[in-house]
Amino acid sequence: MTFALSYNSQNWRQDSSGTTNLGQDVGFGYGWKLQAGSILPVYSGSPAAIDHYVYSDAGGAQYRLDQNTNNVWTSREGVYVSYDAAANKLWFPDGSFWVMGNQSATTEPDAGTLYPTVMEDRNGNQILLYYLPNYTTNGGSARLYAIADSREKSTCGGDVFIYKSFLFTYNNDSTPHLTNIYDCTGGAGGHTLTYLSGQTLTEPFSPYDSFGATAFLQSVSFFNNPVQSFTYGTNGEMASTTTPFGGGLSWQYRTYTYGNGVSYREVQTRQMTPLTGATPYTWNLTLDNNPNIHGSAIVADTAPELRSIGRSKRLPGRLPDWLPLTRNAPAPVPHCYTRITPGRRTRRVTSIWERRRRR
Repeated sequence: MTFALSYNSQNWRQDSSGTTNLGQDVGFGYGWKLQAGSILPVYSGSPAAIDHYVYSDAGGAQYRLDQNTNNVWTSREGVYVSYDAAANKLWFPDGSFWVMGNQSATTEPDAGTLYPTVMEDRNGNQILLYYLPNYTTNGGSARLYAIADSREKSTCGGDVFIYKSFLFTYNNDSTPHLTNIYDCTGGAGGHTLTYLSGQTLTEPFSPYDSFGATAFLQSVSFFNNPVQSFTYGTNGEMASTTTPFGGGLSWQYRTYTYGNGVSYREVQTRQMTPLTGATPYTWNLTLDNNPNIHGSAIVADTAPELRSIGRSKRLPGRLPDWLPLTRNAPAPVPHCYTRITPGRRTRRVTSIWERRRRR
């Protein structure tokens, strides 16, 4: 099972009624989430009733579950999950399921969002998840407190009420922010997160009004101290990241207005620097001008030795999946995720590039 710390840069919308800040800080910095997945109920009509659900996976991709058969909701968007709203269970094709037992409270930025509290495979093996602020009563927020293999007997952190495989600790901000991840099994895991707090958030559209203050995730350090760092524009869009080995990625954005007058932000250029001081490589992303939805994109490599032009209908809209939950890893991987297999004590660390090749 994958838990991922993922970032979404498409946090702003402008239409005739004004500018809307779609971004959230639920405890991991503006635009970031750490999760295995979630379900968001979407209501419409008067009186309000469920119109559909939105399933988000660990990498932040979202899928609309709008096919309702006896209160079991599925999607036409190529994701083969089904949500049984009556039983509050999210089912997967291999017979495993999640009990979506934690719902963010009305005071949270992601109010109403459902998160898994039990993950069970078809053999009955379970992983248990606990959330703050009330981890003994199904949480109330997106902030993980502990992940526990049902066989794990560690009580690290001084809490003797639940066993833990991983423990998450937070600071005392008004929205508490994740500061440490501990591997309670005696492995080599452990990560520290730092933030830039009190950052003024400014909309990317004229007249560039202020939207209050927020916190940006500044860095994550791995268990043997290499650090991955991040920078942002004043609107909260990620400007760049530097990997533990000195390589870097950076992005430039543009505003695109659709035929209905609604404007969103989207990536226009990406640069990659292979190591500190090296010449950056640039990729320009040219999208079509379809007034309803982008149907195609041209990605052009500007470096002579990498020159190629290709078309893709799968547009890059977010940072690659990246997870600071590693265990028994011989060396840190700049972009990686951890697969937790119920009933086993091993964790697999796989680079995002390997994951892409397998798709």
